[in-house]
Amino acid sequence: DLDKVDAKTIDEKRAEGLADEEIYRGIGNFYMRNGNRWERAAEYLKKAVALNPKDAWSFNALGMIYIDSEKGNSYFKQAIEADPKYPLAYYWLGYTYCRFWRDKEAIPVLEKYLEVAKEVKYESEVGRLEVAQALLKDLRQKNGGKELDGIRLPKEYIEGEHIKQGTE
Repeated sequence: DLDKVDAKTIDEKRAEGLADEEIYRGIGNFYMRNGNRWERAAEYLKKAVALNPKDAWSFNALGMIYIDSEKGNSYFKQAIEADPKYPLAYYWLGYTYCRFWRDKEAIPVLEKYLEVAKEVKYESEVGRLEVAQALLKDLRQKNGGKELDGIRLPKEYIEGEHIKQGTE
């Protein structure tokens, strides 16, 4: 029973001196990365941000759980509000805008991503930096391009019930 396992983990981590926010973030991360238990991950990540509204990582993780919906975009925006220097939220918000043909919104978000990502110098950002630069190049040409065309969702999908209702 996962509830019992989680309760035991929470008790053990509290005994180690970890704050509930850190515990919930860790459990949420575990469920995201091990077994793709999205609903359970979201439950714990929401608890983490309720305790710490400046937890950009957890807001971004929630955005990833609900990616390709307005709910996901809302979480990316909350991550940016929580920490304007957290690059991943800009990247995924801009990327999602590109997927949904929201080019005018994507450009400033991806530009901000490039600015923020260069400041923090995460080694893991190298691939995303390249993608963001290619997307911006394609967006500025206003006629698509290899990178942009490769991530666009079909317009019939965008107009479908999945997106209108923001279902996961």
